[in-house]
Amino acid sequence: MTTQQAFTKMVKHLRKQGKQSISPRSLGCKYRGPNGLQCAVGCLIPDEVYKNSFEGVAVLGLYKTLCSTIFKNVDIGLLTQMQEVHDCFAPSQWENQFERVARRFHLTLPKKLDKQGT
Repeated sequence: MTTQQAFTKMVKHLRKQGKQSISPRSLGCKYRGPNGLQCAVGCLIPDEVYKNSFEGVAVLGLYKTLCSTIFKNVDIGLLTQMQEVHDCFAPSQWENQFERVARRFHLTLPKKLDKQGT
């Protein structure tokens, strides 16, 4: 996966989900939350790779564990920024943040689909 592919996948995922993946008890963001929710980075982690022990670990810690596999060609700075977008901004602010991240990393922001998916 390239940095552009990771960015595209995370943006599309967050747009579709439309809400943060938050633990109802701790109010902390989760890679895998209740009702199938996933954070920006969480959507990149295949089910067969994910472990509950990832929760509470910043993306930098996961990067060291997963860089030889799923994050091999992905800029850690992008993952950190997208984790911040998910964790620190309300969904209503995400589009502006996606644009900011795209500019910073010289990436193409995927087009937002209308309600009919076109």
